Amino acid sequence: MPLADIYRRLGDAVERDIDEFDVDRGAERLAAWMQAPADAEPVPDLSATALSSRAIGVKAVDSQDPLAVDNPIRAKAIIVHLLSANTPLPADSGPYPFSTAVRNQRLLEIEIWEQTGPVESSDVEHNIQIGRGVLRLPPGLPAHSSIEITFSLSEAGTLGVHAVEPNSGAQGRFELQIGETVAAVRADIVGVELK
Repeated sequence: MPLADIYRRLGDAVERDIDEFDVDRGAERLAAWMQAPADAEPVPDLSATALSSRAIGVKAVDSQDPLAVDNPIRAKAIIVHLLSANTPLPADSGPYPFSTAVRNQRLLEIEIWEQTGPVESSDVEHNIQIGRGVLRLPPGLPAHSSIEITFSLSEAGTLGVHAVEPNSGAQGRFELQIGETVAAVRADIVGVELK
Protein backbone atom coordinates (compact mmCIF):
# COMPACT_ATOMS: atom_id res chain seq x y z
CA MET A 1 0.00 0.00 0.00
CA PRO A 2 1.55 3.35 -0.95
CA LEU A 3 2.49 5.65 1.92
CA ALA A 4 0.01 8.30 0.74
CA ASP A 5 -2.85 5.77 1.15
CA ILE A 6 -1.71 5.02 4.71
CA TYR A 7 -1.78 8.74 5.57
CA ARG A 8 -5.21 9.10 3.97
CA ARG A 9 -6.61 6.17 5.99
CA LEU A 10 -5.04 7.06 9.33
CA GLY A 11 -5.15 10.86 9.11
CA ASP A 12 -2.70 13.30 10.62
CA ALA A 13 -2.26 11.19 13.75
CA VAL A 14 0.19 8.88 11.96
CA GLU A 15 3.84 9.69 12.40
CA ARG A 16 5.26 10.98 9.14
CA ASP A 17 8.75 9.54 9.61
CA ILE A 18 7.91 6.25 7.86
CA ASP A 19 10.13 5.82 4.86
CA GLU A 20 8.41 4.77 1.58
CA PHE A 21 11.16 2.16 1.17
CA ASP A 22 10.30 0.58 4.57
CA VAL A 23 6.64 0.24 3.57
CA ASP A 24 7.50 -1.37 0.23
CA ARG A 25 10.04 -3.69 1.86
CA GLY A 26 7.44 -4.79 4.44
CA ALA A 27 4.91 -5.52 1.70
CA GLU A 28 7.51 -7.55 -0.21
CA ARG A 29 8.37 -9.61 2.89
CA LEU A 30 4.68 -10.32 3.57
CA ALA A 31 4.13 -11.41 -0.04
CA ALA A 32 7.17 -13.70 0.15
CA TRP A 33 5.93 -15.35 3.36
CA MET A 34 2.50 -15.88 1.84
CA GLN A 35 4.00 -17.65 -1.23
CA ALA A 36 6.51 -19.76 0.72
CA PRO A 37 6.29 -23.58 0.66
CA ALA A 38 4.56 -25.36 3.56
CA ASP A 39 7.85 -26.37 5.23
CA ALA A 40 9.19 -22.81 5.17
CA GLU A 41 9.49 -20.51 8.18
CA PRO A 42 6.00 -19.84 9.61
CA VAL A 43 4.32 -16.56 8.82
CA PRO A 44 4.40 -14.28 11.86
CA ASP A 45 1.12 -13.36 13.55
CA LEU A 46 0.07 -10.13 11.84
CA SER A 47 -3.12 -9.69 13.83
CA ALA A 48 -3.72 -6.36 15.51
CA THR A 49 -5.30 -5.58 18.84
CA ALA A 50 -7.69 -2.63 19.06
CA LEU A 51 -6.87 -0.24 21.92
CA SER A 52 -8.78 2.57 23.56
CA SER A 53 -7.23 5.81 22.35
CA ARG A 54 -7.92 7.85 25.51
CA ALA A 55 -8.80 7.30 29.16
CA ILE A 56 -12.56 7.48 29.80
CA GLY A 57 -14.14 8.26 33.13
CA VAL A 58 -16.91 9.75 35.25
CA LYS A 59 -17.07 13.18 36.85
CA ALA A 60 -17.25 12.87 40.66
CA VAL A 61 -16.82 14.89 43.84
CA ASP A 62 -13.24 14.85 45.15
CA SER A 63 -13.52 13.04 48.50
CA GLN A 64 -10.29 14.79 49.63
CA ASP A 65 -12.00 18.21 49.45
CA PRO A 66 -13.20 19.31 52.93
CA LEU A 67 -16.49 20.47 51.34
CA ALA A 68 -17.23 16.95 50.04
CA VAL A 69 -19.17 15.95 53.15
CA ASP A 70 -20.97 19.16 54.16
CA ASN A 71 -21.42 20.88 50.79
CA PRO A 72 -20.76 18.44 47.91
CA ILE A 73 -22.27 20.84 45.35
CA ARG A 74 -19.42 23.32 46.02
CA ALA A 75 -16.69 20.67 46.43
CA LYS A 76 -13.96 20.18 43.85
CA ALA A 77 -14.91 17.91 40.94
CA ILE A 78 -12.51 15.35 39.52
CA ILE A 79 -12.57 12.77 36.72
CA VAL A 80 -12.30 9.14 37.86
CA HIS A 81 -11.09 7.12 34.86
CA LEU A 82 -12.67 3.67 34.68
CA LEU A 83 -10.82 2.74 31.47
CA SER A 84 -7.23 3.83 30.83
CA ALA A 85 -5.73 4.81 27.49
CA ASN A 86 -4.36 1.86 25.50
CA THR A 87 -6.66 -0.68 27.16
CA PRO A 88 -7.12 -3.65 24.78
CA LEU A 89 -10.65 -3.81 23.34
CA PRO A 90 -13.24 -5.06 23.96
CA ALA A 91 -12.91 -3.95 27.59
CA ASP A 92 -15.04 -4.04 30.72
CA SER A 93 -14.16 -1.93 33.76
CA GLY A 94 -16.05 -4.09 36.21
CA PRO A 95 -18.26 -2.33 38.80
CA TYR A 96 -16.63 0.80 40.20
CA PRO A 97 -17.93 2.20 43.53
CA PHE A 98 -19.37 5.73 43.74
CA SER A 99 -21.97 7.20 46.09
CA THR A 100 -24.81 9.66 46.25
CA ALA A 101 -23.97 13.18 47.43
CA VAL A 102 -26.99 14.12 49.55
CA ARG A 103 -29.82 12.51 51.53
CA ASN A 104 -32.93 11.54 49.54
CA GLN A 105 -31.20 12.13 46.20
CA ARG A 106 -33.70 11.07 43.50
CA LEU A 107 -31.55 11.40 40.35
CA LEU A 108 -27.89 10.75 39.71
CA GLU A 109 -26.52 12.45 36.59
CA ILE A 110 -23.64 10.41 35.18
CA GLU A 111 -21.26 12.56 33.12
CA ILE A 112 -18.83 10.69 30.87
CA TRP A 113 -15.48 12.41 30.25
CA GLU A 114 -12.48 11.60 28.04
CA GLN A 115 -8.89 12.74 28.49
CA THR A 116 -7.77 15.41 26.03
CA GLY A 117 -4.01 15.17 26.37
CA PRO A 118 -1.48 12.34 26.15
CA VAL A 119 -1.32 11.89 29.95
CA GLU A 120 -4.22 10.65 32.10
CA SER A 121 -5.29 13.33 34.57
CA SER A 122 -8.11 13.60 37.09
CA ASP A 123 -8.25 17.39 36.60
CA VAL A 124 -11.49 18.40 34.87
CA GLU A 125 -9.64 20.88 32.62
CA HIS A 126 -7.56 18.01 31.14
CA ASN A 127 -10.69 16.13 30.03
CA ILE A 128 -13.74 16.81 27.86
CA GLN A 129 -17.34 15.75 28.46
CA ILE A 130 -18.50 13.33 25.78
CA GLY A 131 -21.91 12.24 27.10
CA ARG A 132 -24.23 11.81 30.04
CA GLY A 133 -27.08 9.75 31.37
CA VAL A 134 -29.37 9.55 34.40
CA LEU A 135 -29.99 6.97 37.12
CA ARG A 136 -33.38 7.29 38.89
CA LEU A 137 -33.02 6.53 42.59
CA PRO A 138 -35.59 5.34 45.15
CA PRO A 139 -36.82 7.82 47.76
CA GLY A 140 -35.30 7.93 51.23
CA LEU A 141 -31.70 6.96 50.44
CA PRO A 142 -29.21 8.28 52.99
CA ALA A 143 -26.34 10.50 51.82
CA HIS A 144 -23.34 8.52 50.54
CA SER A 145 -25.43 5.52 49.46
CA SER A 146 -23.53 3.09 47.26
CA ILE A 147 -23.75 3.33 43.45
CA GLU A 148 -21.81 1.03 41.10
CA ILE A 149 -20.88 2.14 37.57
CA THR A 150 -19.50 -0.20 34.91
CA PHE A 151 -18.07 0.72 31.50
CA SER A 152 -17.86 -1.66 28.54
CA LEU A 153 -16.09 -0.43 25.41
CA SER A 154 -16.38 -2.35 22.12
CA GLU A 155 -13.77 -2.55 19.38
CA ALA A 156 -16.05 -0.29 17.29
CA GLY A 157 -15.88 2.44 19.97
CA THR A 158 -19.34 1.98 21.49
CA LEU A 159 -19.23 2.73 25.21
CA GLY A 160 -21.88 1.02 27.31
CA VAL A 161 -22.53 2.57 30.71
CA HIS A 162 -24.41 0.64 33.41
CA ALA A 163 -25.18 2.17 36.82
CA VAL A 164 -26.79 0.31 39.73
CA GLU A 165 -28.00 1.23 43.21
CA PRO A 166 -27.48 -2.22 44.78
CA ASN A 167 -30.00 -2.07 47.65
CA SER A 168 -33.07 -1.30 45.50
CA GLY A 169 -31.81 -2.74 42.22
CA ALA A 170 -32.48 0.60 40.45
CA GLN A 171 -30.37 0.77 37.32
CA GLY A 172 -29.67 2.94 34.33
CA ARG A 173 -28.06 2.04 31.02
CA PHE A 174 -26.98 4.10 28.06
CA GLU A 175 -24.57 3.93 25.15
CA LEU A 176 -22.52 6.48 23.31
CA GLN A 177 -20.17 6.35 20.38
CA ILE A 178 -16.68 7.48 21.35
CA GLY A 179 -15.33 10.11 18.97
CA GLU A 180 -18.62 11.94 18.37
CA THR A 181 -19.39 15.36 19.81
CA VAL A 182 -21.65 15.62 22.85
CA ALA A 183 -24.50 16.93 20.67
CA ALA A 184 -24.23 13.93 18.33
CA VAL A 185 -24.09 11.20 20.99
CA ARG A 186 -26.95 8.74 20.84
CA ALA A 187 -28.11 7.84 24.31
CA ASP A 188 -30.91 5.56 25.43
CA ILE A 189 -31.70 6.16 29.08
CA VAL A 190 -33.31 3.26 30.90
CA GLY A 191 -34.46 3.61 34.51
CA VAL A 192 -36.31 1.18 36.72
CA GLU A 193 -39.66 2.60 37.73
CA LEU A 194 -39.81 2.53 41.51
CA LYS A 195 -43.07 2.49 43.49
